[in-house]
Amino acid sequence: MKKFLSLFACAAMLLAFTGCGSDDDSSDAGQPSLEWTANPDFSTTEITSNMSVVIKANVPNGIKSFTIKVESPCTGFISAVNALIGISANKSDTAPVLDLINDPSVVIALAQLSVPTGTSLKNKTDVTMDLSSLVPMIASLQPGANTNHVFTLTLVDNNGHTLTKAVTFHYAGIPS
Repeated sequence: MKKFLSLFACAAMLLAFTGCGSDDDSSDAGQPSLEWTANPDFSTTEITSNMSVVIKANVPNGIKSFTIKVESPCTGFISAVNALIGISANKSDTAPVLDLINDPSVVIALAQLSVPTGTSLKNKTDVTMDLSSLVPMIASLQPGANTNHVFTLTLVDNNGHTLTKAVTFHYAGIPS
């Protein structure tokens, strides 16, 4: 009986040490998140010339891909977006997709507007995405009064976690 209790105690200690190791696989931890200080709940935002659209991406596992799908009734804006896109499959008359990492045309064009792209995004764990110079351009392209323009941000991390967030911008038709 004493031998059995000794073996049981040894087995219990072995399980205790192997179950609490620091080598646990935590590679799947850390869902990505997006924060917009000026609009924490990401509610519909009026387009103005001096708006703040600074969105911070927190991605513990690093960014694998980042795209922005643009939906707008403003054909001038959609045409301008399509002109930036080099990947033919991403062009659309209704919802073009800007690939901020893998489309060289988009990378070059948006980098000129100080939007992080390419290697400034790939594998990064935290990035500040400033769209404050891009979104107000909609107003200069005659979007029509009382229209909504939706930017759907899709971020995939290196562990396959996907975060999709639609951000709606409204244009009342009154110049600001």
